[in-house]
Amino acid sequence: MEEEHRREIQRQKDHEAEKERLRQQQLEERDRRQQEEIKRMNVHGDEKERLLREHQEQMESMRTNMEQDQAKSKANLKARLDARRKNRIDSNKAKLEKESILDIDAEHRGDLARKRAEDELTGKLPPVGGSFDSTPGGGPSTGTPSSYSPTGNQEQDWVNMLMMSPLFKQINDLAEMLDKTPEGGVPSDRILGNC
Repeated sequence: MEEEHRREIQRQKDHEAEKERLRQQQLEERDRRQQEEIKRMNVHGDEKERLLREHQEQMESMRTNMEQDQAKSKANLKARLDARRKNRIDSNKAKLEKESILDIDAEHRGDLARKRAEDELTGKLPPVGGSFDSTPGGGPSTGTPSSYSPTGNQEQDWVNMLMMSPLFKQINDLAEMLDKTPEGGVPSDRILGNC
């Protein structure tokens, strides 16, 4: 993109230089022809001098006009190039801003998804300082307090959350209950009618 811009600037400068060279060449040719014409005329010395002086004044006027035109042309070229440069810079700036906004938006969406996942996980955990009843389907009780605090190690956090889950607690309680049960029967305190 930058190389293309440089080539375009060089092309326009070359074009302006060629136009200037042609103008100068035409001006010199015109000057030469008019001087030859005046010299060929059958006029007196004073008349000839006056014509040459008028010719020189006209040529100076033409040179001045040509220089003014050249200055205007250069100013127009510079203005066009500056406008293109500004447009290119603005376009690049807008593109970078858009990419930045998209990156920030994607990052923000990722943060929200992570936060949502964390909220879902922590929402399923018992409240800090509370625990779950040891009976199946039980709710919070005043048993051993348990709390969850992230360690920074993702795997360890998952293990901690799993161990604190009500399902894990119920499974442990059932395992303890089975351990207390005598071989092939129900514990005596759980026999129907003795509850």
